[in-house]
Amino acid sequence: MDRIASVLAAAAFCFLAFLPATAQPSANPETPHFRADLPLFDCDGTPCVEVKIGDGKPIRLLIDSGDVDSVLDAKAATGAKLPLEPDPRAPGMGKTTVAVLHLGSLALADLPFATMDVEKLTTATNRRKAREP
Repeated sequence: MDRIASVLAAAAFCFLAFLPATAQPSANPETPHFRADLPLFDCDGTPCVEVKIGDGKPIRLLIDSGDVDSVLDAKAATGAKLPLEPDPRAPGMGKTTVAVLHLGSLALADLPFATMDVEKLTTATNRRKAREP
């Protein structure tokens, strides 16, 4: 139960940090009103949210409040027909811009994302963990 509470607390922190500019004044100053109400999903023990890129199918994005850049799996970016350009600073990574990302009822425009093959990274990480004593 402590893990669930800490995940929910981290997710709440992320949303409070992510959506303050979209908060609307409420009649009761103690009850904030946000423009989007989102369900959280458990993605292998990590909180994630469901989004849509343009008019595409919903996909789940992991909430990582400790990273400056948002990362989109290269396969998802290709599937959404986003233009990919290599990132010369990091081999195997790229970048793209999402024209419209739907986050619940909120539409966000011109969002930059780093892109990478997340499955390849996960496989490499799991191999490294398997070798650890």
